[in-house]
Amino acid sequence: MRHVFIVLIGALCVVSCARVSPPSAAPDEVVEPGMAWLAAATAYTVSDGDALLVVRAYRAGAMASLGHNHVISSDVVAGNIYVGSAYTDSWFDLIVPVSSLVVDDERIRAHYGEDFSAPVPEDAKAGTKINMQSERVLDATNWPLIRVRGFLADCLGAACTAHVAIDLGGTLSRHIIPLQMEQHDDRLLVRARFNILQSKLGLSPFSVMMGALSVADELRFDLDLVAVAVTPDDLVDQ
Repeated sequence: MRHVFIVLIGALCVVSCARVSPPSAAPDEVVEPGMAWLAAATAYTVSDGDALLVVRAYRAGAMASLGHNHVISSDVVAGNIYVGSAYTDSWFDLIVPVSSLVVDDERIRAHYGEDFSAPVPEDAKAGTKINMQSERVLDATNWPLIRVRGFLADCLGAACTAHVAIDLGGTLSRHIIPLQMEQHDDRLLVRARFNILQSKLGLSPFSVMMGALSVADELRFDLDLVAVAVTPDDLVDQ
């Protein structure tokens, strides 16, 4: 019986949250650079397999031991990055298909050590993914893409600060995150490590038994990508 309970809880945990409010049909516009600036900037494109996004979600509450920590990942990140005369003169537009999100890939879990060493049953993984894609969470049917746009505000060497707009299920949220960016010949390397609250993304973290078993509001993000310099004709069509 205890095993069945743990499996059920595992299937509910992490992104088994509900929306704080219904998705907005017309989220606030994100200011984008003009066509003249885009034409003059160096353009880079990110293709499937050239990036890895990892999101870690942690169990919480007095009964946290009955749940699981989870890792959600995707290597299907695509989009365009434009760099002007300096890193601070940069703009990016990336997308991640909701369908590409993988729950608890064992190789990725192993990379994150003891907090993710406990195996997660396959039915718990499947249940978590189904719930994550459901209408009450990411609503993958109506909003199949997660879109991330933004610009760099300041840089000290390769260390930069980015202002980011995330369109998740039709709800737009704005964040300021740190990232590293380096140009190497025709390659652009980007590495970002940051935390965002689920509640800031428009989601309400899963919680039962008056919070005795819950998912921590804070999500931890790792993003690594390699973008390749291209001509305007080869840019990813968003």
